[in-house]
Amino acid sequence: IEDCTSFYIFDSVSFDTGNYQTAKGQGKNWPGSIKLKGCNSFTIYNPVSGNHVGNGITVTECTYGRFISPITVGIDGANIYVNASENHSVIGALVLNCNNGIVINSEKENEKPSNGFTVVDCVGINVITSIGVWGNEGEIQPIDKGKITGNYFICTNQDIKFSPNSPITDLDMRDNHFVDPKL
Repeated sequence: IEDCTSFYIFDSVSFDTGNYQTAKGQGKNWPGSIKLKGCNSFTIYNPVSGNHVGNGITVTECTYGRFISPITVGIDGANIYVNASENHSVIGALVLNCNNGIVINSEKENEKPSNGFTVVDCVGINVITSIGVWGNEGEIQPIDKGKITGNYFICTNQDIKFSPNSPITDLDMRDNHFVDPKL
């Protein structure tokens, strides 16, 4: 979905989909599932995405998006990937068997950071990196505001990964639980 404003998506499901980055033509292309670019003021309810080599639910250059109760399973990239987007909320996500649970990324190619993100009441099981706030390699892009609260992740190698290239000025981070079942 590209360049759309003020819309809702209900109960979308995608498994084993094709490549969403073929136009880029750079390096390894990442197959993915639900992709939004340049969209504003949207809500996606109960999306289900699974069994992808690349990213699951992906948002690029968008503003004011809400993801309510997304479910992502078996994603080799990032399950929920918010890239250089502003004022997004991921609420009540269930993330299973993946490398990266929820990723907020600020990339140079998009010329702006991912500001005003919210990740609340999410659950992840068998996740390598639970929540990642990543930035550019080599260039500092500060993030003004972020909220990571009330999340619960089990069996993670890395709880929350912050990039030194994306410092957050105002971060509300509390009541998060990261459990290693081996302990």
